[in-house]
Amino acid sequence: MRAVLRATTLVTLGLLSLVFFSARVEGALPQDYSFTFAAGGDHGDSTRFRLSLDSLNQSGASFYVALGDLAYSSVEQAWCQQWLTGSGNPSGKSFKNILLLAGNHDSGEDPSGNINLYTQYCGLGPLAPSDFTSSPSQTAPQNGCEWPDATRRCYGKEYYFDWPISNPIARFIMISPQIDYNVDNGERWVYDTQTGRARYDFASNAIDSARALGITWIIVGTHKVHLESDASHSSGMGAEIFNLLVEKKVDLLLQGHVHNYERTSQLAHSTTCPAIDLTYNATCVANQGSRFYKDQGTIVAITGSFGRSLTTIASEPDTPYFQSLNDTTWGFTKISLSRLRLDAQFVATSGGAFTDNFTILATDTYGFQFDWADYNNDGRVDILDVAQAAEYFDEICVSLVATPRQCYWDLDIDGMVSVVDIARIATLFDIIQLTPYLGQGRDEYNLDPIFAATMNGPPG
Repeated sequence: MRAVLRATTLVTLGLLSLVFFSARVEGALPQDYSFTFAAGGDHGDSTRFRLSLDSLNQSGASFYVALGDLAYSSVEQAWCQQWLTGSGNPSGKSFKNILLLAGNHDSGEDPSGNINLYTQYCGLGPLAPSDFTSSPSQTAPQNGCEWPDATRRCYGKEYYFDWPISNPIARFIMISPQIDYNVDNGERWVYDTQTGRARYDFASNAIDSARALGITWIIVGTHKVHLESDASHSSGMGAEIFNLLVEKKVDLLLQGHVHNYERTSQLAHSTTCPAIDLTYNATCVANQGSRFYKDQGTIVAITGSFGRSLTTIASEPDTPYFQSLNDTTWGFTKISLSRLRLDAQFVATSGGAFTDNFTILATDTYGFQFDWADYNNDGRVDILDVAQAAEYFDEICVSLVATPRQCYWDLDIDGMVSVVDIARIATLFDIIQLTPYLGQGRDEYNLDPIFAATMNGPPG
């Protein structure tokens, strides 16, 4: 049987190479979409800020999420012009795709900037008014945002958007827990995130609706933090909203406020960790290292180092939650996403050469199919996998119970594992995975329990 299959494989290799070529040239088969964005907070208007802005221009990011504390003074229009026109920057280059979230220095809480003016002068970056969702217009300032321009509503304070706008793979939820809004147009309200309040429900519903739509990645941005290793800044965002995000296992929580870089382990609730407070509980740590798996917890990345003066890392009761800490280097976090993986990197822009990298790998059916098909563990699904896997698995699929390995490969469910089945995966992906994924090839079968929640029978 194997001799026959080996001969069949050799005959069809040339045909398969034509299939791959056609897929790449004509774009007839789906490819895994990827994009890059960046995020950071605590910007200012210094030389360090301009160096970070120039580095951002070279990063390949499609857009930048500003996590609050923008200019630290009432120069909103001039500050926005540095982004939109490049005025004052060493390279003279602009970066127009900036998305805003208010910090305490932009809200009137500390009177040094007005988020309403920032959104007016900086605009909506890559978004149109119809591309994001925020709270319905409300007339009571204490309950929500009140705008003179109803098309903006709560942009800059509370909103979410999906990217790419067509066929999204990520949802970005921007909220401002415990920011005290005291800006113009009569706004006098605190972004209250206690359980059962409108702001808490906004975040919860945005997460749930993303999952219902099958959006792979959920990323939340806030200015204020819960956990921190910096004695000069209080936590501030509130335990209830933080624990909601952990309970719902958002993939990544991006924050500013603390003027350094701090990145946690992957955090999750359990029977011995019903909530995460400001005292370290080792059972709240789901995974450590730099390589994580989706849906096993939440990673917090604080990047308050875009340009403002840095503050010193301290030893706090919650410090052991953090795996990577730095208070000497300015920069931002750059993140690349596909349906298969999330890769994050701290990009140093001045003051030092510190960096941090971590990866979250998808565990959904899409990621599973790719990894299963990468039989020889070289990070690419191609015709080399076809020959090796077809010979190993033989060709008869009797049942998922009797011959589970073979039936996982029987993608067209015709009872036979053939080159056609494996070619289907190869032509679907035809992509390079830069770092090998969990398991690989024949060893993957032993790790099936990890995927039990998302796999129902043969992939495909």
